[in-house]
Amino acid sequence: MLERVENSLPYFAILYAPLTLISISLAEIVLFTGIILYLFLISKGKYRFEYPKFFIPLIFYAGFSIISSFFSYLPLRSLFSLKELFLFLAVPFVFSVLKSEKDKIEKVNSYFFYTVLLSFLLSLFQFVYFILKKSPSPRSFGFESHYMTQAGIMMILAIYSITYILEKGKESDYKIFGIFALSTLSLLLTLTRSAWLGLIVAGAILVFRKKPILIFAGIFAIIIVFLIAPAPLKNRILSFTNMKDITFQNRIIMIKKGIRMIKDKPLWGIGPGMVKYAYTVPRFKVEEKEELHSHLHNNFIQIWAERGAFTVLSWLFFVAILFYSLIKLKPDSKFFIIARESAIYIFIAFLIAGMFEFNFGDSEVLMVLFWFLTVPFLEGETIKPDK
Repeated sequence: MLERVENSLPYFAILYAPLTLISISLAEIVLFTGIILYLFLISKGKYRFEYPKFFIPLIFYAGFSIISSFFSYLPLRSLFSLKELFLFLAVPFVFSVLKSEKDKIEKVNSYFFYTVLLSFLLSLFQFVYFILKKSPSPRSFGFESHYMTQAGIMMILAIYSITYILEKGKESDYKIFGIFALSTLSLLLTLTRSAWLGLIVAGAILVFRKKPILIFAGIFAIIIVFLIAPAPLKNRILSFTNMKDITFQNRIIMIKKGIRMIKDKPLWGIGPGMVKYAYTVPRFKVEEKEELHSHLHNNFIQIWAERGAFTVLSWLFFVAILFYSLIKLKPDSKFFIIARESAIYIFIAFLIAGMFEFNFGDSEVLMVLFWFLTVPFLEGETIKPDK
């Protein structure tokens, strides 16, 4: 019985990330079932609780988040909102289970290809349907709960596939080219500028380092997309230069509100999940008429305002340790060289997008992100066992 569970566990670790593209419920079932089985096997001595170094600041982040809940306006509601912290266990789960099953990991490219294909087809249908219905905001969301979630996941896959293609060139499997084309098109259909910016900046740095000549091809591709794009997409691109755009103005209001919340409770914050409540507090009001939001569209401001200085310092420590560990990592095999390179640029894109959205609080995005950030450490990382 134990042997069957142990043999099946790598498939839980490999499949949950691709499944996130088509069913968050199914992906969560696969991930949390895998984690429960993993913890069960630890109790039976089949595994040790092992993790890459960047997991340590996540433990502090989780601990300080829990403490901040007790200083919240509504402590019980804040504690309940912290259920996303369980997603952090995906890091030791993937790291411990797959480090002895590295031969199975490359199959994930096929799984991602088929799920991104299904996601793109639904996104395309949604976009066309919204345009035919003359929707004022024809933003595709695929199988996800929100278009920004869809954008965050597709941005990650686009960066991964670009890295793979640049490293392997013509040797790349057609499925990798498919992932690149489908994820990029799906990202465009979300009309999400923060994720576009993340892809453009991280992708440009990556291309400039690997094959600078392709920068001109990228600029040409952007021009072509703009020329042939339908009106909603073209208008969204043009809005980059419009400082009076309502969403841009809303971001400024959110930052001002966040700063007021930070000044009010700098050490422990207003409490996890309390931003929507804080919008109704008169002393945080910036303008007479404000849209109600549940987050502040900026990772740094959101974490500090909600969870306080100690939590945001833990998050910054996580960012620093992750980059340092990835740069220091020296994998041998081609797949893990690509995994390391892609993880660096995926995280750069994630942080850039996170300047304009709270993507560190998006469960679906985190599930995929943690998978891509953990995999490079399966080769060449010093293991830290639980003693």
